[in-house]
Amino acid sequence: MKINETKLLLMLSGLFTGLVITSFLVKSTPNKTIVLTYKDYQNLKHDNFLLNREISVLYKNLIELQSKYNEYMSSEKTNKKVLEDLKKRI
Repeated sequence: MKINETKLLLMLSGLFTGLVITSFLVKSTPNKTIVLTYKDYQNLKHDNFLLNREISVLYKNLIELQSKYNEYMSSEKTNKKVLEDLKKRI
């Protein structure tokens, strides 16, 4: 019985491809589904609201600090004004 080299090469490449695909399928685990109750959903929604409110406050603080920074940088008497403001804060 004579073995054809092209058929053997095609069979080996098919087996190799099958093994590679199978190894990827075995390694990838499906994501676990989390089931939320209504109470859990409400708690998460409330937490989200609180975090968004905190982000809003922090953003306002950022804008205020940026304006103060710009004011310090643009004033003619930068050093004096900065020192005065820092003394007032202390």
